[in-house]
Amino acid sequence: MIGRIAFAAAALLVAPAATAQSIPGTVEGIVGDLAYGYCPMYLAGEFPLVGNDQLKKLGFTGAPNSTSSPGVGSLTFVSQKRDGITITFGGVPDQLCQINIVGPGAPSVLEKVRAKLSLLPYDFKPDPANSGTQANGSAEQLVAKVDDKTVLRVAFIRTTVEGSPTTSIMLYFMDQ
Repeated sequence: MIGRIAFAAAALLVAPAATAQSIPGTVEGIVGDLAYGYCPMYLAGEFPLVGNDQLKKLGFTGAPNSTSSPGVGSLTFVSQKRDGITITFGGVPDQLCQINIVGPGAPSVLEKVRAKLSLLPYDFKPDPANSGTQANGSAEQLVAKVDDKTVLRVAFIRTTVEGSPTTSIMLYFMDQ
């Protein structure tokens, strides 16, 4: 738990850095801010999807939607469309933060945001056992020690859904 609190505190420093290094109002800038600035706060339960002025400023103005996922339970997301790309943000506070990018530019956005992983204050190492390519796409997982009991995992997923390029960035904690 202490690691998660420290993670949220670090996010307060990362959010302005992510904003300063991204292009405001672009899909890349929004996704970068979500992944490296707001996901940490969401995971710590400090960044609600409802009544959140920061999300409104980023263009997420609609009501959240919920879906169910095996092993995770109920996930809640907000979404927006910008420049022909759909961006969804949410997950399960204290458990999983996920950003989905759907549309023709999704792979490029993912690669640009992936290149800025160093904005998070952890030493991420590749996790080959949970990375690789399959017929429907690829996944790259990295893992970093947060404290003596907790690791943070980041997954970059590339696939195609109904003919549309689809990418995801997932951040989640696991006990060691």
